[in-house]
Amino acid sequence: FWKYAAAAALVITGGIIIYVSKSTSTTIEKPPVTHSGSVQPTAPVLPTLKMSDGRIIQLAGIRDTALNEQVKIVSGEIVYNDQVTGEQGYHELNIPRKTSYRLTLPDGTKVWLNAASSIRFPTSFTGDTREVTVTGETYFEIAKNAAKPFIVTVNGMKVQATGTAFNIKAYPDDPYLGITLTEGSVRVSSSAKTRNVQIGEQLQIRNGLNWKLAKADTDAAISWTKNKLQFSDMSTEEVMRNLERWYDITVVIQDKIDKHWNGTYPSDTPLTTLLRTLEQTNDVHFKLDSNRLTVLK
Repeated sequence: FWKYAAAAALVITGGIIIYVSKSTSTTIEKPPVTHSGSVQPTAPVLPTLKMSDGRIIQLAGIRDTALNEQVKIVSGEIVYNDQVTGEQGYHELNIPRKTSYRLTLPDGTKVWLNAASSIRFPTSFTGDTREVTVTGETYFEIAKNAAKPFIVTVNGMKVQATGTAFNIKAYPDDPYLGITLTEGSVRVSSSAKTRNVQIGEQLQIRNGLNWKLAKADTDAAISWTKNKLQFSDMSTEEVMRNLERWYDITVVIQDKIDKHWNGTYPSDTPLTTLLRTLEQTNDVHFKLDSNRLTVLK
């Protein structure tokens, strides 16, 4: 028989909290997430640092070592020393799915890279500006230097700051490029537009042309830098894109789930545990076959 739920549902399981926005819904007895065997490991794709001479260094498992006089890995973070003159040129840090990484640039700027992201940067900022290029999702804490602006190029856009902190989410399969300010302000420009973004705001850019400034949930935007998976009013599609990148799976949405999700999970939560928690809302069901996840009503 049918049971009509209230306007919202709250589930607390094993320290994980998820709140689901919903209108009238139907509660039906469903089996738990089904899967044929455990999630199968994919061929390892490791974080790499490409040096200016073309050498590629695999970073997995390296926590404390010196790559050269200028570049060290300290507690799993790459740190550049601007006081040491190393090889001149550009380096590129590439982070695959299922992991994240931290980097301190030659000027002291700190960068976090989420899964499936990259950054290209010079080994020394010698000109009038400090310029880098990124893909995927990155969080910056810019070292202050008003005389030498810091410029991030992403998807043809330029984000300029002097000393501030912001998150850029620019995955190609996301509906928009999002720039979220947690400190200070930045100026975002393209060949056709320019917009200033202040602390607590998020600039959403769709197809390079449609620009929208919105109030930001800054805690949610940078939760991944604190080893959390946090969903803040996310559609089912957006949640699944995040799971694809973090767990390195392929998601097929067979049935449309018209819900928005709010919840916080430790980033080391097993995939099946997270899926079972989502299923307890009775709004969604999953079938996991190796690394293929099917979303069902």
